[in-house]
This record gives sequence, structure tokens and C-alpha cells, in this order.
Amino acid sequence: MIGIPDAYRGQSAKAFLVLKPGQAAFGLEELEAFLADKLAKYEMPTEMEILETLPKTPVGKLSKKELVAEELAKRQAAGGAARATSPDGWCARSLHGAASASSAASRSSAERLGWSSRTSQSGETPATVP
Repeated sequence: MIGIPDAYRGQSAKAFLVLKPGQAAFGLEELEAFLADKLAKYEMPTEMEILETLPKTPVGKLSKKELVAEELAKRQAAGGAARATSPDGWCARSLHGAASASSAASRSSAERLGWSSRTSQSGETPATVP
């Protein structure tokens, strides 16, 4: 899944699927019915695409960067999304990955609480190890 622009929420989910050999294709309605008891309504994909294979990194992990780049190219070619990104920068966030966004969020949370990397939660500076 990747995030795509959504006029109401800012961003919604798009699912990419690879079918097992011999499996019949299905639509978004069937996927929603299957996921109804597994995901909250706001987590439900609003679009889906069935692919032959998913793009992989050299290590063998799913390459969301390639999925985002392909989706962006499709939207620009279709003219439906004339701008490269939505106002909230959905493409930039997706390309940089959730890990960097979550680490930035935790850093800002720690800074709001007055913590730094050199102080503990109680505000004491940790002892130096010789």
C-alpha cells in the first residue's frame, strides 16, 4: 500500500496486489469485503491495482519508492493530478519513507518535552562512563 492524494482526508491508501497463479481477478468491492473486519474504515484502500510482480530492492524488500514513482507518472500522464504533489507533499513523504517521518516525529515530541539526547526523562545528565 502507498498513500495517494485524497481531497477529503489529504491522503488515502492504494493497494497493490499480486495474484497467485490460477487465481481469478477481483475488484475493490471484494477486497473491501475481505478487509472489513481487519481494518478500520479510514485504513481501507480507496483504490487497488493488480500487478504481475511487485518491484523489489536489490536486497529483496518491497520498493515503495518505485510504486510511488510509477503512480505519480500515471497520474501526471492522465492529467487527473496536474501537480506533482498535493499541498501536504504526499509524494515527498512517501519517497522518504515512514521511518524518517516517525523518527522526526519522535524527535520533535522529545524536544517538546524538553528532553535532549544528553538528558534523561527526569532531566538529569547521565554519568559519563570512563
